[in-house]
Amino acid sequence: MTGNKTHNYKFRVDDDENFLIEKKFSESGLSSKSEFFRSMILEGYVITADGESLDKLLKLFGNISNNVNQISLVANRSGNVFKEDLGQIERELDEIWLQLSYIRSKIQRVERLLT
Repeated sequence: MTGNKTHNYKFRVDDDENFLIEKKFSESGLSSKSEFFRSMILEGYVITADGESLDKLLKLFGNISNNVNQISLVANRSGNVFKEDLGQIERELDEIWLQLSYIRSKIQRVERLLT
């Protein structure tokens, strides 16, 4: 994006928001706040999720995980499934669980800051 920058935006933040902005700016490695804000707005993204929806998602994932464990038990007893396949399913479920837990911790952090 080149050219003459003729438009100006102004907004207010509280002390907690300012602290977070300053921290993120210093960690960004960008040379100016204008560059930082443009980068965040034009290249960034906004995630919206409420805690209740995430809790439901985590519960459903727990149900799926339990079902896979039951499948594993039956398959191991009958010998009709390759152990490597079950191991791959378990590893992928573990990775999904880690990602969901990470997202939940971020949402909880933001909720604490907002209250």
